[in-house]
Amino acid sequence: MSAPSMHPGNRRKTAASKANVAAGGAGKASVLKWKDGKRAVFMVEFDDSAPSHLEFAIPALKNRGIPGTFYINPGNGPYKSHQVAWEKEAASPLIELANHTFKHLGAPSVAEFDSEIADANEVIDRLYPHRPAVRLRDWARPGVPREQWKISEAEIQAVLAKHHMIERPPFFGPPFSIKTTAEMIDWVDGAIAKGEMRHLAFHGVGGDWHSAPINYFLALLDKLDACSGELWLTDPLSYHKYETERRTAQVRVIESGDTILRLSLTSESDPALYDQPLTLAVAVPAEWKRVTITQGSVRQTKTVKNGEVQFDALPDGGDIVIK
Repeated sequence: MSAPSMHPGNRRKTAASKANVAAGGAGKASVLKWKDGKRAVFMVEFDDSAPSHLEFAIPALKNRGIPGTFYINPGNGPYKSHQVAWEKEAASPLIELANHTFKHLGAPSVAEFDSEIADANEVIDRLYPHRPAVRLRDWARPGVPREQWKISEAEIQAVLAKHHMIERPPFFGPPFSIKTTAEMIDWVDGAIAKGEMRHLAFHGVGGDWHSAPINYFLALLDKLDACSGELWLTDPLSYHKYETERRTAQVRVIESGDTILRLSLTSESDPALYDQPLTLAVAVPAEWKRVTITQGSVRQTKTVKNGEVQFDALPDGGDIVIK
């Protein structure tokens, strides 16, 4: 069994999942392509736990409220020499630490590769003690010479599947790709124009190895901030969960009346691993101006706009009641 991939070439193009239509149009519903009805997705990622991530990248991200995913090698010097700082940053809701293997060795053998994944997961689990032990986990393949991968791709995928690892799209970013600020602006605009996921990954920022200039990085954040009304700025794992759930999502009207709508939302994804809420758009009676949405223990109050209410709901999380 291969570990799921987030590479664009492995993604199917899907429209929003349409619901059954209730009489008079009330209850007509769809699962929106991207969270909150955003037009596109953009992700910013960082590899190798470089010191410049702590010095430059993280403060700049937090200053603008933009999330970043940092693929760490907790057995290597750059992480170990700044371990306290990394552990502190893991508490930020904007900063996600993810698996880049323990020591960035590649895969000398199946057993050693398994340890590289498991040992990094163990460190990450200590940073996020409230997360379930069995869950999907984000992983980025370390860039090492081909000869350091001494096991087959099938063996790599078997280890990833064992640990429920989801592979990030391949490294794409400066100084190897999208090298200029003008190219970067076009790259972001292209995501919005095409309504798709795009990402940029970094090693050093303003220093360290394979470094991107600090002015380039700040220009990217300024561009993402300016386009935040159209972009879902997120992490690769949340993106993967949303898209995977959406592919097979079905929303149906169970009950439709003057004062209540009851819907079900299902997906073929394993709910034990895929727990990302999906954004729904639901038509409600014309006289409704403000509604309460309840699913299980979660209650939301939303304003109706143009006869429609938009909200998040969890697939297979129980009936959705709108009043």
